Amino acid sequence: MAATQLSLFTELTRLTQPGYPVTEVLTKLLNLVGHDVCATKRNHHAVYWAVSQARDIIDGINALVKVAGEGESWEAFDDYTIRILWIEKVLLAFSLITEKETIVARFGETSSIVEEIAFVDALRDNRKDLRDILQQLIDSTYLKGDVAEHTKAVKTVQKQDDLSAFRATVGRLRNYLNRLSGHGKDSLAEVVRRFDALHVTLATAPDTLADAVFLFALQCALLIEIVTSNRDKKAFMRVQDKEFWRTVLGWITVAEKHAKDPNFSVTGLPGEYTAAVIYLTGAIVAQLPDGFKDLRPLVALTRRPFYSQSVTIVAGCAELATTFNKQKTVEMLSAFNAALEKATSALKAAADVKYDPYTPWATSDSATAAFEEAETAIKFCYQDYQVSSATWEKRMKNSRDSDADRLAQLEKRFSRAKTDFPAEQTIDVTVSVSLAGSQTQPIRRSYKIDSALTLHALLWKEASLRESIPAANEVRNQAFFYATADKAPLDLDMLISNLPNAQGRSGKVVVLVVPNV
Repeated sequence: MAATQLSLFTELTRLTQPGYPVTEVLTKLLNLVGHDVCATKRNHHAVYWAVSQARDIIDGINALVKVAGEGESWEAFDDYTIRILWIEKVLLAFSLITEKETIVARFGETSSIVEEIAFVDALRDNRKDLRDILQQLIDSTYLKGDVAEHTKAVKTVQKQDDLSAFRATVGRLRNYLNRLSGHGKDSLAEVVRRFDALHVTLATAPDTLADAVFLFALQCALLIEIVTSNRDKKAFMRVQDKEFWRTVLGWITVAEKHAKDPNFSVTGLPGEYTAAVIYLTGAIVAQLPDGFKDLRPLVALTRRPFYSQSVTIVAGCAELATTFNKQKTVEMLSAFNAALEKATSALKAAADVKYDPYTPWATSDSATAAFEEAETAIKFCYQDYQVSSATWEKRMKNSRDSDADRLAQLEKRFSRAKTDFPAEQTIDVTVSVSLAGSQTQPIRRSYKIDSALTLHALLWKEASLRESIPAANEVRNQAFFYATADKAPLDLDMLISNLPNAQGRSGKVVVLVVPNV
């Protein structure tokens, strides 16, 4: 049997209609987003869906251009000229999301709980922005098929991605059990047990369950992962604190109540998350000037040239806030307010910076000056508090170097032709597809696929073979993989290269069980 060449990039971006100069930029935007999507570490199915729908819309535009040219149809002309501007705007917004998704890890990697929480907040913001893109596509009326079916498809892929991220986070918590002992280990084991049960509830929940419930469950898991990871040594001290675990179980109880009752109001969940963040950062926020609460959200507005410096500025203010809360004198407040004012100005200046990765970066004198003033004010506050600023100053220097190095990498990457996409390392994979509850012989399909991809790519391909959107949704919702010698379902995050070898022939083999629809 001849193997099917499976290139995720090609599958998502291949146009079937001949292009025209008027749609040339749309094709390039589609390819740019397609490259990013292939490298993303989360939200796999949502971005796959969005790219494939954008591809179909561009195909439809090319078809309209042909009709307008050959048949002199003013209706087709008016239609395609409107669609071009709309999809161009959507793809530009989408590319900003995929750009950020491409350069971030799936989990936080810093030693500061402030930066770690900023990572969780950025995940939430990107997740919302991505959902806005999906909704724009649905609302456009340019998609093929029934709007209700597309709405259900989006709900399915969003649920799949949220569950995947939640499952991966719980998996990390399970791995951390070996690092703990005593009450901390027992408490984390209970958290993992409750999360496993919550995952089952979420996975089987009706479509009416609010999106906010999935987000809150994921946020809770990520916050607990930050503490138990030991990346922030101070935060890790909480694992032996019984009050911490009682508080954590309270978060999970809130998530469980909402997951079990789709009619339960979710308006209070953002407040529950904010309260959890305030708890993890101690009593700092409650005792500080109101402006300190507004500092961290500004990082989400920061343009790439000043990203690392912005995070370090916030971290410096957080360290000063910790010292301030120990004494809370008027003199300390004055110095802190001065540092906070300059820090806020610097982050706002960074948000105003214009940045295009395709254009060599020209330094912003105003933003650079604002960061220099903020650094001076923060160092003065350290001195006023009689606390050494050496470590923070070193981090600030490293942040400037990191930003400069990353900008150089981005400039180098975007200066290359789009055809420089790395060659895939393909291997042969045989998928034995069985229908759940059926006695019929499995269907075998062979693919040549990039070994660096995960089982998500195979599941996406198998779902796309279904003739209707509902059938494809059922596959994504209920299908599971397992190795031929082991009936335990495989994690969709497993790399293709890690699949078991086929017996008696070259390549890999995996079993896929799909619903009988």
